[in-house]
Amino acid sequence: MLDIVAISNLKAGRNSRGFLAEIEGVLPYRSHIVAPSRESYPAVMQEVVERDPDIMMIIGGDTTGSDVFTAGLNQYSLDQIPPVVLVNGGTVGMHGVAVGHSRNHPLQTIEETLALDHVDVVERNLVKVDYGGQTRFGLSFSNGIVTNFFERYDQTPGELAAKALVARGIAGFLGREVFKTAYREIFEEFPMTLEFPDETITRDMHWVFVYAMPVGLVDAFKFPHEKDLHVLAGSFDRKLMIKMIKEGILGQNLSAPINRSASQLIINGGSFILDGETVKYGGPVTLSPQKVRYVKL
Repeated sequence: MLDIVAISNLKAGRNSRGFLAEIEGVLPYRSHIVAPSRESYPAVMQEVVERDPDIMMIIGGDTTGSDVFTAGLNQYSLDQIPPVVLVNGGTVGMHGVAVGHSRNHPLQTIEETLALDHVDVVERNLVKVDYGGQTRFGLSFSNGIVTNFFERYDQTPGELAAKALVARGIAGFLGREVFKTAYREIFEEFPMTLEFPDETITRDMHWVFVYAMPVGLVDAFKFPHEKDLHVLAGSFDRKLMIKMIKEGILGQNLSAPINRSASQLIINGGSFILDGETVKYGGPVTLSPQKVRYVKL
């Protein structure tokens, strides 16, 4: 019988709405560690590594996965961290989709994992983000208009006012002159410098997206080298954005100004988002791939 340990984020979206109560009778006693806060993850990972289980389940959303991997990889080597199963107990679970762990209801993913009699391991990349003396790990990195939007959204008091900001930005994007101010607030260009190993690009851009592995619409990026990260960046007008959305839905290669793989990338472009968390920072950020072991379900 395999030794399986599960780490749950108490405050993750689905978990906070009753999912943890659903799985109390499913997970064996002593196999479920409920993390009360983000600050507890280093101690939780120490407990897991000392126990050395066959499988580590992470029950939460994308930010939870990023936090657990960050706590683990900043303290231990890759071989010390057990192979991972991602269970969507959060608001967004794109990481689980990317590694094939979110095909079914989260409870079924847990039951499927508990029924395993052996572990098949696959290695995939995360994005390693080095900035200001800190290191974090996640599935996807973005800055530019995405970060700009969420910063303004978070600063807008009241749910209705925040939704109104979204509506004004969309209306401005669609060309309604009265909403152009809101459009510019959200969709303004940023001065960015992208330093690839073989070239440096400096220009005003709307956005940069960096992914560790294909997921959803990102499949259209057609990752040419699994060992590398993939970078999508540039500026666009309304016509180009609509064209890219259509291409993504159809699974076609995206018409992005910058669409390439990279073994390393240094970005000078301000604050960024890593797996749903906004990080306010103004200096250079270095991105590189980091291998992680997942359980093949």
